[in-house]
Amino acid sequence: MPFYAHPKNEAQTDLEKHLLKTANLARMLVEGLGLENTTYYAGLMHDLGKLNPYYQRLFSASDQERRCVEQFLQQEYVRAHSVFSALAAYRLSRKLSPADRAKVVCAVAAHHSKLLPLHKVFAPFSAGDKRLENSKEGFFNNITLFSQNSSLNLDWADLLKNQKIPQLNFFTADEQNHIQEYLEFNIVFSALILADRGSFFDQWKKSKYTLSCNTNALARQSTLAHLRTEFQKCVLAENSFNDRIMVLKAPTGIGKTKMFLDIINTIACRGNLDRVFYFSPLLALTEDFEGKLKQVLDERSLRRVLVYNHAFTGSLAERESELSESTEEFFKSQEYFERESFSYEFVVTTTQRLLITLYSNRPQDKMKMLAFRNALLIIDEVQTIPKFLLPNLVNLLSVIAEKFNSRILFVSATIPDALCMLPTLKYPQKTEDTYLNATLKYIQYLPQLDVADIDGEAGRVLIMVNTRRKAHDIYHQISKFREGVIYYLSSGITKRQRRKIIHEINKEPLLVVSTQVLEAGVDISFDRIYREVAPLDNIVQTMGRLNREGYSKITPLLTIFQLDEDVAPYDDLEMKLSKKILPHVSDSKELYRALQSYYSELAKAHATNKKLSEELRIKMCKLWFDEVWDFVKKKVLPADIGDTVFVPCAEKWEDVKNAFLNGKINRFAEFAAELPKTFVELDKQHNLRRMFDADLLEKNVLLPKKEHLSDIYDSKIGLDKWVTSAAI
Repeated sequence: MPFYAHPKNEAQTDLEKHLLKTANLARMLVEGLGLENTTYYAGLMHDLGKLNPYYQRLFSASDQERRCVEQFLQQEYVRAHSVFSALAAYRLSRKLSPADRAKVVCAVAAHHSKLLPLHKVFAPFSAGDKRLENSKEGFFNNITLFSQNSSLNLDWADLLKNQKIPQLNFFTADEQNHIQEYLEFNIVFSALILADRGSFFDQWKKSKYTLSCNTNALARQSTLAHLRTEFQKCVLAENSFNDRIMVLKAPTGIGKTKMFLDIINTIACRGNLDRVFYFSPLLALTEDFEGKLKQVLDERSLRRVLVYNHAFTGSLAERESELSESTEEFFKSQEYFERESFSYEFVVTTTQRLLITLYSNRPQDKMKMLAFRNALLIIDEVQTIPKFLLPNLVNLLSVIAEKFNSRILFVSATIPDALCMLPTLKYPQKTEDTYLNATLKYIQYLPQLDVADIDGEAGRVLIMVNTRRKAHDIYHQISKFREGVIYYLSSGITKRQRRKIIHEINKEPLLVVSTQVLEAGVDISFDRIYREVAPLDNIVQTMGRLNREGYSKITPLLTIFQLDEDVAPYDDLEMKLSKKILPHVSDSKELYRALQSYYSELAKAHATNKKLSEELRIKMCKLWFDEVWDFVKKKVLPADIGDTVFVPCAEKWEDVKNAFLNGKINRFAEFAAELPKTFVELDKQHNLRRMFDADLLEKNVLLPKKEHLSDIYDSKIGLDKWVTSAAI
């Protein structure tokens, strides 16, 4: 009697063959990590639960019969197999240590849902569902038949004689090694997901880093070029890059991308590098990095670079091409699997994706983690990661670097206190001082700002504030009395329009009113900047947009001002300490010097951060994977404030609609902008629904009707025309 892992007309239908293939692949994926036997057992038993009669009867039916058969089966049995697989795994893995046995059971139970603590694994059996009892009885009947002809070396008799559902106790990690234990549970889970899904692709292989970047094209010509070159040469000459974790303190505007790629070339020459990751907190930074990669890689190499974010996912070579991805066939393809498993030589993605991969307990997220083996992880603008998370993140990445034979490079112009004890890349202090002297900016502090006093003769002027509401209000105030070009930038402006504005900024005298979208990652320069008070590290980033190339004919001046007592979107203590320091800082060198004491005082005084750090540590010690992920989601990852609207030009409107209706993803990110509130909230206030395409609304795609494009999106302030009704 055949037993099926999948419908009989599909690939890998034989259950035992699928189990063995998955087990061997899982073992290969963790070779050298000391978890080979554990992952092998997880793979060997992960689909035994498909001996639930629901699946065997469904899989043995023909395509034509399957729908009718399924309706009948749902009345008799539960559609579940992972929990039955976990039950079998628990009984059949007695030879393993208690810790490894727990890893197997948790991974098997989670491979179609989410990783849970051991004591929650068998919770579904407490439901008292008659169909569940039918499935359990049929499962053990099929186990009896399956074991009679099985070549798997498992103690079937022990499983069959003890069919009772066990009551599992809490399994917790040792206090001293809880990071290691937490990581190993996740490694087994990741290996099982990868092996299970990757077993369908015979040609799937681990990547090996072979790219070579000629970075000469990235050497900018300016009055500062020789200083940047000197700094970059010193970093390369004075460091071996052998440490598992490294910190690069790179002043703003120093040419980090070229330095990154030169460091990558140096490490890659030694061999044993499978892939490189670049993580950034801002899409503006990742897009800038992508643009630099296009300058140093040929078309063939660009196909081996994966861009992975919410706006676009695909190879860098495909960035400008039309992709049809939403078919069922695509999501079963090897291409999709390789994207989701990060099986590329170079991955450009977000810091949020790094945190999701490390802390999430979902299969789709966790399958990416093993891609960190033999890798170089560059984490840019590390100061944007919440301070309370950094100690835990550093500990976790330290264990990963050691266990995975990887290297981690933290990068920022401002190094938080949690990173101060890590190995820092060396360069002569004189080299840094020379650069900081040449790029000296002056700073003044104003208790309040009168927009009428803004210097209109200063060339290119930037006014940056902390919220879209404030930007909206200041823009309208200035527009009443100022002549000349005034641009507006926020997340409410489409990326297409933002790109055009940024292109114009470097060409003519103008004034820009902006939120923090220009704070980092945009290679533009202003002659004069007005910045609403913000934490010190944010001020440093903004300062990097001031006289960036040293061409300004006037004294580079950053004016810091206060509009009100509102601290949003920043931390209250960070703002309080910054307000205490900033009035006494007169130039950029003094600001850099103030950072160390600022970070130290913040670390000592921030009771909330200490409490949050301890809360996360306890959850990880207890191996509460679901609560760890809930904690990081709520406390760390930004919640979407407003929904995304696609605002194409009128002549592109039909193309955009038809492409969405046909499930095609094109270059639509350039037409995307964010509402200041959710669509539901604004619809209640303004009846917006009538102005949006009804067909796409059903697909949760927000596209204004062609005749209402200008009603929804203002040509100057974009979707921020709706900001007056939003508390943001």
